[in-house]
Amino acid sequence: MRIISGEARGRPLVAPKGRGTRPTRDMVREALFDMLAAYVPGARVLDGFAGSGALALEALSRGASHAALIENAPEALAVIRKNIASLGMADRARVIPGDFFRVAGRLAVAGERFDIVLLDPPYAIENPGGAVQAVVGLCTPGAVISLEHARGGAPPAPPGLAVIKSKTYGDTGITIYTLEGGA
Repeated sequence: MRIISGEARGRPLVAPKGRGTRPTRDMVREALFDMLAAYVPGARVLDGFAGSGALALEALSRGASHAALIENAPEALAVIRKNIASLGMADRARVIPGDFFRVAGRLAVAGERFDIVLLDPPYAIENPGGAVQAVVGLCTPGAVISLEHARGGAPPAPPGLAVIKSKTYGDTGITIYTLEGGA
């Protein structure tokens, strides 16, 4: 696994060991960032279910100004911190340990807002649409929310959001939402 493009292009990333984390394949990550290219420069990014941190670190490499990474698993948190340090991005990345839904709620209450939200929850999550809905209050006007899901597992747009793009890459689907009237 590596950074695909930008200032850290080609630099390796470490993934957590075991089956608890499913890192986004390079091909899928490249396709995702091709879809998000216009939104990335200068963006504030939230990476929920961060795993290895690859999505947020790719965004930073491509010109995002700041990234917050939410992760609950201790092994993954250690890997995220190692990846951030190895890329020299500690000044632009903040790791937030904890349950995604609780942390998202705390960030919303604190008034934090993001231009891009990257969600790659476990495919077995009971309600992926709930993860999307949980971040609506964290979005700036015109923000985009990307949801990685199992092929055919895209939830319909939650109230207040519109699907602007949906693509499938093998067994992986990506659906991109925006606030209605936002893109």
